[in-house]
Amino acid sequence: GLRTTVLGTDFGVRAYAPDAVQVAVRTGRVMLQSVVRGARDVATVTSGSVRVAHDQELGTALGFIEGRLVLNNIPLRRAIPDLERWYNVQIQLRDSTLGAIAVHAVLTNGSVGDLMEALRVTLGIHATCIGHTLTLDRR
Repeated sequence: GLRTTVLGTDFGVRAYAPDAVQVAVRTGRVMLQSVVRGARDVATVTSGSVRVAHDQELGTALGFIEGRLVLNNIPLRRAIPDLERWYNVQIQLRDSTLGAIAVHAVLTNGSVGDLMEALRVTLGIHATCIGHTLTLDRR
């Protein structure tokens, strides 16, 4: 139900149900819900309300366009949905306290094995993968 009109621009839309819809404008302008948004604006739409942040760093919102998943100092529990989509796995935390660990990373289209190694080296997390399920635990 969200109407976005392109007005000569470079922008990205993230719309993963049941998450909010996010529209990030890199250059130019986009009309969103009859209001024009400009470069470096990030609009987040939830249940009909629109929240706009101006003059944003767009690496996190638009990194996927260049084949990068950018996680900018967010708790692991909030990064899990993006990691699951990016690597086509389901992630389980064997120890729920792992969800609070801050993650700051720029990931490319690597393998699940690459992700497992990055988690081990940078966060000290042990990861095992069986099928499409990645289980994370403390060492």
